[in-house]
Amino acid sequence: MPTAPPDPVSTLFEPCADSSLLLIGHGSARHPAAFATLARHAAALAQRLPFLDVGSAVLTGGPKPREVLAGLAGRRVLVLPFFMSGGYFATRAVPDRLAGDDRVRMAQALGESPRVTPFLDGLGQALAVAAGWRPAATDLLLVGHGSASDPRSRQVTERHAAGIGRAFASVRPLFLEEPPYLMEVVRSLDRPAVCLGFFAAAGAHAAEDVPRALNAAPVATRYSGAVGAGEGVIDLLVGHLADTL
Repeated sequence: MPTAPPDPVSTLFEPCADSSLLLIGHGSARHPAAFATLARHAAALAQRLPFLDVGSAVLTGGPKPREVLAGLAGRRVLVLPFFMSGGYFATRAVPDRLAGDDRVRMAQALGESPRVTPFLDGLGQALAVAAGWRPAATDLLLVGHGSASDPRSRQVTERHAAGIGRAFASVRPLFLEEPPYLMEVVRSLDRPAVCLGFFAAAGAHAAEDVPRALNAAPVATRYSGAVGAGEGVIDLLVGHLADTL
């Protein structure tokens, strides 16, 4: 039986054989799926990139970052914040939890990668086609968290929305905690809409708040759930790591 050819991307990581990778997400005390998603991605990355020792941790509701970091064998540890923007949690909370360990090197939050834009575009088109809708007659709603105190969540959501291809009738960045609010906009929709939850995992916002808002829509909608929970995210993670290294 012929041997499968090596993954061409994984060969980029061979020089990093003495390194480890640590994925850190927000987590949720109420939604165990938030950590389960991260652990599943870590296991898939460990299989895809056998040269790296891979761990996963969350800020709440699961294994703690410093405890997981202590168990990693690499002389260097690349920490990848599994967040959709480089806001407070990715740039302050995660580094603070790991302060004092000189092995640590920080990567950008996953959601900041330019690779995310075509990923979202393809996901939206697949949702529309699966529903039997022509993308050209369908609205795409990209729903982010938003924050009145930190513009970075809004900025990255708007940036990806602006870069999504012109396959859709319209592409609209919407938010849960700042305008334009998802809850207000869905009531005025006048054609079918696919909604992409721009969240890393299925916490309360992705699993509860967005579906509740979509229930008020006067048109048919299809929802992706948290985009970070999809299987296709592994390719996105590998690409982001390759760019980082």
